[in-house]
Amino acid sequence: MPVQYTLRRLCEGWAEELLDPVLYDRYMPQYAQYVSGLAAKQVKKEDPGKIIIMPTHKFEPMWNDSGSGADADVSLWRPVLKNPRFDSPDFHILGDMAMPGHKQQPDMGYAVRGIVPGAVQHPVSWSRVWTDRGSGADKDVTIWKPNPPKGYECLGHMVGKKEPGNEEIWCLREDLVEDASMRPVWTDKGSGADKDVMFLSAKSDKAGVMVPGTLIAQPGHKYNKEPVYGLLVSEFERATQPLPQYEFCAAEGEECKCRDGRVVFGWNGAGDLRDTSS
Repeated sequence: MPVQYTLRRLCEGWAEELLDPVLYDRYMPQYAQYVSGLAAKQVKKEDPGKIIIMPTHKFEPMWNDSGSGADADVSLWRPVLKNPRFDSPDFHILGDMAMPGHKQQPDMGYAVRGIVPGAVQHPVSWSRVWTDRGSGADKDVTIWKPNPPKGYECLGHMVGKKEPGNEEIWCLREDLVEDASMRPVWTDKGSGADKDVMFLSAKSDKAGVMVPGTLIAQPGHKYNKEPVYGLLVSEFERATQPLPQYEFCAAEGEECKCRDGRVVFGWNGAGDLRDTSS
């Protein structure tokens, strides 16, 4: 059974709108977790959600640390919204993204727009977090942290020699986000930059919480426990009827024995997901 059909059965109209089909197989385990949170809430038609989130797998390279002498390599990328799905000027990204190495772009980035008034707001100002001055990198870079309006949270930082415009990203209202934890991506150790920095990205094991993979930059080489956030999937524009419960099984071929009324997915011999619940 093709991955796209399987996910449409699981997610009804929600997955069809949210996901890029060519990336379904790569992200199935993660999105199954997100959909689990939706199913637990028994989503109804009269509860349409407060934001729309759309994926993109197109990126613009913004910077890499070539020439810096840092112990590890890193590159910074910006999601590009050149797709007919982004037909509204109200779609904006949540921040830039960091990847280990110099050539590998992220698999997926996101843009959002609000559905209800006040769901999203632009930042009110920016604070400079780090500049590579002294590193010897081939290109200069400055990392900027957005400062949200009261009652909102910003989920990522941006790259630019100059301060970004407030209109470039969205911050989300506090009730649309959930606390997350951090995973390290890179430090400038060995670079000789005047100031130390650590690049991180949010992570979460909570069902119904989606982390957008955006860049978070912090001074120093140790995580300082600054609050970070993921998006509550329950607040997305989503399916118009209750979603089935699911179970994801990584067993190959006929080895998957999961049952008891759940919608279950396993891998077939061709490496595609298939419905094993019947």
